[in-house]
Amino acid sequence: MSNKWYCGVLVLLVLWISACSDKEELPLEDTRQKSITLLTSVGGNGDNGYNDLILSGAYNFYKENEVRFSLLHPTDLTEAQQQLDTWGKQTADGPSDAILLMASNDYKSLLTRSITLSAHQRIVVFECTHDGLPERVSSFRIGRYGASYLAGCLARESGEAHIVAAMANDDLLKDAIDGFVDGYQQAGGKKAVTHYLATDAQGYSVPNEAYRLLQSLNEESFVFPLAGGSNSGIYKFSRENPFLLLLISGMDVDCSEYSTRIPFSLVIGIDQIVQSLLQEWYVDGELPAHKDYTLSSENAIDLLINQTFWDRIWVWQDYYEDASYWKNGYEHYKDEAINKEKAYYAR
Repeated sequence: MSNKWYCGVLVLLVLWISACSDKEELPLEDTRQKSITLLTSVGGNGDNGYNDLILSGAYNFYKENEVRFSLLHPTDLTEAQQQLDTWGKQTADGPSDAILLMASNDYKSLLTRSITLSAHQRIVVFECTHDGLPERVSSFRIGRYGASYLAGCLARESGEAHIVAAMANDDLLKDAIDGFVDGYQQAGGKKAVTHYLATDAQGYSVPNEAYRLLQSLNEESFVFPLAGGSNSGIYKFSRENPFLLLLISGMDVDCSEYSTRIPFSLVIGIDQIVQSLLQEWYVDGELPAHKDYTLSSENAIDLLINQTFWDRIWVWQDYYEDASYWKNGYEHYKDEAINKEKAYYAR
């Protein structure tokens, strides 16, 4: 199944759910009890990656279980706060259990103030630590250091390496940046350069800026994209310049169909994580206060080698030793990346 088909289905799914969400709840013909509400990240949907996978995971759970499903699209943190307050009032007295999925670490700031949840309510805030969160609010975090370290190791023979990040001062991006920089330095003895597209979350939705940035890079560079929806500008540049020696890591999902310049993708199983958390809540009515996922966790985050890269590449360098070059590097450096990640988060 191609990524183009997958992304097309996701876009249609987003549009369909949005059209059905005037009252912020899908119409139902039965008496399903427990309710799931997904509060999307600000401007996050339609990125063909992480945020669309969150929606896919929640929607797949909805289809397979007797629950209600609502979707909220805040335009900024102020609107997100209003939607949080409304959800809290509407679900406080039951009679059914309700869970709110807050799909951004930015939302943690909305929960550190005094908030009391009833026995019917549960909140999960994504990608943050649990410190300062109230009772009945759970959190999880996907550590990106190890997988990014491994990606840096695989980029070791590129003459230059460039990280294209959405914004500065983002904890999740910092882990990934640190990992790639350390891996590239350790395996290749060179320093990767980090570029920021914006000073705030706008950097996740400026693909034209990412496109222009790539025009200024050395054509033999390796690019590690950490810019959400802006990554599409990076892939577009590589498609329009297929004879450059530029290489790019795919991000969040298998991006092998986006460009012939992608030897591997850093994939995040956020859809499976969402479904697993919802299943635990659905059965037990409770969740652990916090969960951490890393490179050593099953089906959470890893590198996926592009098996068609060698067949489709139009130009290449001597360091592509053979068709198994990337696979061999993955196997050689993975244990090292896991150990480095454990040390990184133990600090």
